[in-house]
Amino acid sequence: MNHHLSFFNLLFVLHKKNTPMGFFIGLIPLIITSLSIEFFIGKLISSENLFTQPGLKAISVVFYFFIANSISFSLTALKNYSVIIKSSYLRVETIIISETLMQLLNSIVLILIYSILFQFQLYHFILIIALLAALTFILFFITSFISVLTFVFDDFDRILGIFLQMLFWLSPVIYFIRDIQTDFKYLITLNPFNIFFECVYLIFYPNNFDGLIFLISLSSFLIFILTIYSSFRNLKNKINLFL
Repeated sequence: MNHHLSFFNLLFVLHKKNTPMGFFIGLIPLIITSLSIEFFIGKLISSENLFTQPGLKAISVVFYFFIANSISFSLTALKNYSVIIKSSYLRVETIIISETLMQLLNSIVLILIYSILFQFQLYHFILIIALLAALTFILFFITSFISVLTFVFDDFDRILGIFLQMLFWLSPVIYFIRDIQTDFKYLITLNPFNIFFECVYLIFYPNNFDGLIFLISLSSFLIFILTIYSSFRNLKNKINLFL
């Protein structure tokens, strides 16, 4: 535990987040992107009506970047600190936990800001944070198992970048899945993380529950998790051999 806290504090300094101003500056790109989608891009693409919950798209953007940044930053840090991992007490899990918690902190602060800005109900805020907490454990699981690929494939960071870019467009971030009137919407439900975006939507619109969308999304997520576990469980504990 002390190792995790020490490395997390070190990352806080390296990311220049150890002062209030530094922390806020680090959030500016996420704020610009999420609010641009909320107020401009999302409104041009989506057929939302006047009764759509303000801030819903901004929250979805926060969830996407929490997923993307937690995975990409953790794997990048593993590669950058591979020499330290090999020659010191620093463990792979420590880096992944620290980077994921860093992104979690960013997300919580943004969600708090948007909850105030868009006047969410308190129970909305609590449910969103609970969902974010569940996603944190999932991201730690996924990143821990695929981390070995960072050292096996030299171009894995580029492959990951392509995957995350595809994930953005297949995630209901700038649109709502219910805006799509064709069966193409079911292709989006194959996104393994769509279940989390669906849950965010249902927090605000529980009466719009669609059993088929939810079932396909949940099935895609479970298949994705089981595939990762079965594919990399033997390599996970041998990552030091590839450092």
